[in-house]
Amino acid sequence: MKGTRSIRNTATCIAAALAMLSCCPSVLHAQDFRSSIRPWKDGRLTWDDFLKEDFHPDTVATTIYYTWKTVPSREKYGNLVIQRNISELYMDKTLSWVRTDCMTDANLRYQQVIFDLAELYRRKFQKELDSSPGLYDELLYFYDKACDKTIEEYRYKSTGGKNTVQTSIYEQKIRAELERIPDNDTIPGFVCKDFGIGYYIGAQTEVFFGTPASSLTPAAYMIAGAEFAYRKSIFGIEAIIGGGSIKQPFSTLSHTWDKGTGYSAIGLSATYTYPFIDSSRWRLGPFVSAGVNTLHNTDKDDSGEKEITGFKAAAGVNFAWKIRRRAILYGAGRNNGSYSENLLQLRMYATYSGLHPEISGYSLNISLTFNIFAKLLK
Repeated sequence: MKGTRSIRNTATCIAAALAMLSCCPSVLHAQDFRSSIRPWKDGRLTWDDFLKEDFHPDTVATTIYYTWKTVPSREKYGNLVIQRNISELYMDKTLSWVRTDCMTDANLRYQQVIFDLAELYRRKFQKELDSSPGLYDELLYFYDKACDKTIEEYRYKSTGGKNTVQTSIYEQKIRAELERIPDNDTIPGFVCKDFGIGYYIGAQTEVFFGTPASSLTPAAYMIAGAEFAYRKSIFGIEAIIGGGSIKQPFSTLSHTWDKGTGYSAIGLSATYTYPFIDSSRWRLGPFVSAGVNTLHNTDKDDSGEKEITGFKAAAGVNFAWKIRRRAILYGAGRNNGSYSENLLQLRMYATYSGLHPEISGYSLNISLTFNIFAKLLK
């Protein structure tokens, strides 16, 4: 008997639940999240986007519910990658409704103007967010309140959509404003701060001319450096390490550098570059440097002084290809994000080295480096 009573109770509960569901068509036709939201960019509204209801008071004909949704985004424009927060305007179709006796063209235009006003203020919010991402909360609050105020003003002037003249005036104004303020599919404007920093690593070759060419073979080096930029000027500190061999013997005060023996070279320089051209793809400008260079004879003979140190100066051309650029428009507090570049840099320059009289003179240098350079955004 206990088991039979339990089965009967269960059946009664199921029947009651079905009866309740039959009285609630909106529950039976419940939508999932994706089908319940309707983006503004899908085009103009139709009455199919609204629930049809008759139980609302006669003073209200139709209502639209909308929201701004912000999500992280990664977009590519040529060699530029933009990472930012993207906002979009959505209509909630499960909360937006219309009375079946009020499905007129005037009421639909009225709701479309409200929806377009929300899109206009979303674009204003997005535009300022791209330039000041650290002020996300403040910007969202400001433009949300400004949007509400403008919509309330429109509702008053249009008498809830009954004054179609006011609706036409607002339609023209909003259309012009939407054309003036671009949507998310355009490259956001951002401005870098004056200071920047970078580093690079690569290889360099040196071919000697004149007097040093008779004593030294061409040399090969590893090269590494750091850069510090202020506006367009780029200052750097650079180190090289490598070497070559002796072609013709020569002597210092206490050591003979024999033919066929090797030499190692270490150099440290301060550099300066001013790019006359600094576009989205290329960077081109003159390059100068000054520093010291030390040669060490790798011969096993330990007699005498086996090192020669002297100054060097260089001038030439710096040419860089910007492989990838990246703007990260996320920020917190005073930090509005960052901008960075990955570059392949080619430098060709002439160098004068003041070492021993028999190996002092000019050389032609070519270096190829991979550079990473970054700035904070204003």
